[in-house]
Amino acid sequence: MVVEDGQQWNFAYVMPGAPGTPTMIVVPRALQMGWNESPAYFCATTETVCDVAQTWIDNGKKLQPHPMETFTKPTKPPRRHSSLGPSAQISTVYVDNHIMAAVEDKAGKLLQRTARATLQASHSVFPPQSATNSPGAKDPISEKKLHKGGGRWDTRKEILGYMLGGIDRTVQLPTDRADALIKEAVASCAKDGSNSNLFGPSSDTYNTQRGSYWLLKASSRRCTTRSRDCRRPLVSVHTGN
Repeated sequence: MVVEDGQQWNFAYVMPGAPGTPTMIVVPRALQMGWNESPAYFCATTETVCDVAQTWIDNGKKLQPHPMETFTKPTKPPRRHSSLGPSAQISTVYVDNHIMAAVEDKAGKLLQRTARATLQASHSVFPPQSATNSPGAKDPISEKKLHKGGGRWDTRKEILGYMLGGIDRTVQLPTDRADALIKEAVASCAKDGSNSNLFGPSSDTYNTQRGSYWLLKASSRRCTTRSRDCRRPLVSVHTGN
């Protein structure tokens, strides 16, 4: 990720500034996000955030309210767990997307505690602007995505491109994405195949093509439906731009 000595100018960019202020040029010595895939050490850092948050949740650590908590309130009052048994909650992370699932406890505090721990853990590892004396910098937690509802608890939520159903415990592709993939698959098969009957048995790649097509069709519907014994709200908090 470190730029080769002498090549830094190839990645220079102009820092946005207020009108009338001097032009500032940034010459990075390491590749910025977007020039390469996220490095392993970045994933290790976000996984540390997840581990810290989960430890706080499991140990019942008392935490101060976080200023971004209002963005994680459920879209509608969740159904609470009917017993005082063990909490049904999990936290995980994919690169810089923190994903949480939980069944609200009988006291009605688990969703808030989970969100609060994740937000506080994020800022404990990635300090906010106030802690670094960088008033013009962006917050490590994506405020833009929070404003769009990305951090709200919901029983049905699109996460990492898939629609997750917490009540029926289903995973499916959003309709627009499934349609786009089907269109691309059909176009690809038509381009590669010489037979006019795209999915006909005379095609050399009949089984592969037909299997891919119906896999995409099935992915656009509900699958792996299980019991409705609990409602599992889902939330995703993005720690990035």
